[in-house]
Amino acid sequence: MTNGSAAAGGAVRHRFDSALTPGQDLAYGALMVTSGTVSVLGNAAVLLMFHRRRARLETVEYLLYNLTVSTLLMMAVTCPLNAASAFSHRWIFDELGCVLHGALSFFCGLVNISALVSIGAIRYIKTCWAFTDSVNNARTPVRLLAAVYVWAAFWSSCPLLGWGRYGVEQHGLCCSLDWLPRTAGERCYIALAALAALFLPAGALVFFYWRIVVVVRRTQRHAGRGGARKAAAETQLHLVSAVLVLGFLLAWVPYAAVSLLGTFAGERLTGPGAVAVVTVLTKNSGWYNPAIYVLFSRQYRADLRAALRLPCWCRPPAALAQRHAPSAGRPPAPPALVSPASSHSGGGVSRNASVHVSMSPSTPAPRVCTQPGGARETSL
Repeated sequence: MTNGSAAAGGAVRHRFDSALTPGQDLAYGALMVTSGTVSVLGNAAVLLMFHRRRARLETVEYLLYNLTVSTLLMMAVTCPLNAASAFSHRWIFDELGCVLHGALSFFCGLVNISALVSIGAIRYIKTCWAFTDSVNNARTPVRLLAAVYVWAAFWSSCPLLGWGRYGVEQHGLCCSLDWLPRTAGERCYIALAALAALFLPAGALVFFYWRIVVVVRRTQRHAGRGGARKAAAETQLHLVSAVLVLGFLLAWVPYAAVSLLGTFAGERLTGPGAVAVVTVLTKNSGWYNPAIYVLFSRQYRADLRAALRLPCWCRPPAALAQRHAPSAGRPPAPPALVSPASSHSGGGVSRNASVHVSMSPSTPAPRVCTQPGGARETSL
């Protein structure tokens, strides 16, 4: 990319100047502020939820934990820089800031999609092949995370070492890979990076979850009542992972398609407006994960409410009933004896009978919460 490009009326625009109108710059900056705030707060809440349940995390959940950390880091660093540049109508952090911004964005994006591929592979192995011993091994998360970070570090460090470049986007308000290469080597790097870091992982994810859906449907069709309940719980976990994958692909595939179109067909075919739109989509992917956890997983909703210590009137009655229901296989609490005077009030209870009550002497008094609409609910 050259230091400037021709603008309307023959003027030469510096590459760090915005190619959008002032109104579009303000709208872009407002979207960055909104996306960054929602993403940071949402992912911080999810991170707290995973931290509270760290003693019972499974292999997949360790990867989801890592996914949340990398997303939080990317959004907390890049969104403020993008918003400040948009409100200034140009990239204001010079060349070094552009390189660091692009490297961090690309690295975190690679970490995220590699983690999603690892999650899909684990789901596929556990569901379709039942190799649970190797997957549930305590060293498996460490090995997978090491592979994820090595893979991301390799592809994101190549431009820093001379193969490919980081540069400002066409609209001039953020930085990433320079999708307008000047040499055949840079064009080769972009093609290989897009293939290895996006399109092959996307194909693998589609295959994994297609096979999972086929096997889960077959299992539910032939399972009994107990097996169907277990299969339903597994299906919910698969649904969360699959929707995470879908949200990530909807955010990043349009960006890659538009960027590659600019690489091989020229920047005039895409334009700064189209690049700005797909860039906003990638930034919005930061709040997808918290929303998916809340909308698609009952267990994560309950854990998230507990982590945030929300009052009971914020909890749906079904969630409270499930939370306080006795666990399967747990023996009931020993019965408590009430006074003979209270046994007369029942009319049909003998003087020496023992009556089971819901509270033992060590149980704190129940708290009565008023639900919206006047309904009353008791929580312990």
